[in-house]
Amino acid sequence: VESQVDIILTRGGTGQFVKEVASIPVISIPITPFDLTISVSKLAPEIERVAFVNHQRAIFGTEQIERLFHKRILQYQFTNKEELRQTAERAKADGCQAFLGGAEGVSYARELGLDGIEIVSGREAIFQAVMEAADVIRVKREEQKQSARLKRAFDTLAEGICISDERGKIKVFNPAATHFFH
Repeated sequence: VESQVDIILTRGGTGQFVKEVASIPVISIPITPFDLTISVSKLAPEIERVAFVNHQRAIFGTEQIERLFHKRILQYQFTNKEELRQTAERAKADGCQAFLGGAEGVSYARELGLDGIEIVSGREAIFQAVMEAADVIRVKREEQKQSARLKRAFDTLAEGICISDERGKIKVFNPAATHFFH
């Protein structure tokens, strides 16, 4: 898909995986306190301890959400699938009755008998990510224009120029160098 798009928008653990394998920019859509508030509002009144699980990031403002809904919110972070599974198990051991997070974590939690609610990114979070993506694309296109201008100048030089990498292997050369070295 990289040849067809300028940037990838994604969320959480999926975003980390995509960043590791993609050669184009990847923007993560964050989970906001508002997204968490909406999810907590869906919980049954008898649920008192809630696990909020997020990929490598805590959210500020959970104390206010706790007071608003009279629930204890325990935050957990994970970095990979195995940690996510372990986090669901730890949340259950910590007495959490519900699990709020991404689809995969909710699936693990439900296997353990916990209520699970997938947190959905709201319009604000998506809008912020789209605006960030637009800025990245704008900068990337400006850099491409600058690079094209430099390449045109490089290619019109009468002197033969070769540029090598740190091992001495020639990586770039202009048309004059091609003519000189055949």
